[in-house]
Amino acid sequence: MEGPSHARVRKVLARSFSPDAIEALRAPVEGVVDEHLGLLVSHGPPADLVRLVARPVPLRVLCELLGVPGADAAVFGDLVGIGFDNSMDVREKDERALRLISYAQDRLRPGRHRPGGLLDVLADGADCRKRRH
Repeated sequence: MEGPSHARVRKVLARSFSPDAIEALRAPVEGVVDEHLGLLVSHGPPADLVRLVARPVPLRVLCELLGVPGADAAVFGDLVGIGFDNSMDVREKDERALRLISYAQDRLRPGRHRPGGLLDVLADGADCRKRRH
């Protein structure tokens, strides 16, 4: 994405990355990290750091940032994981990429995402653009 399209999306998303907006994420992110560190401790040695912390924490933070409903975290994680899974063939990656696009389009519809997340901001921005044209 370049030029006017990039500028338009950047303008729509800019407030979501302001210092205040990022600070507002501190408590939810700390809660996610604390929860998963607690799982690690309660599991006891030997614990799988990747399975208990390194994989789920970034996914849950991304879901929080985007406004993906908690019930969708596993499905969303499966779909975004395509970029990190080198065991898939190209056809399977393409199929998952199309499912991710379909998921995102579905979630951009009113009432299909958690208010306040980036999906909400993008949906509002798209809605405002439609009303102007």
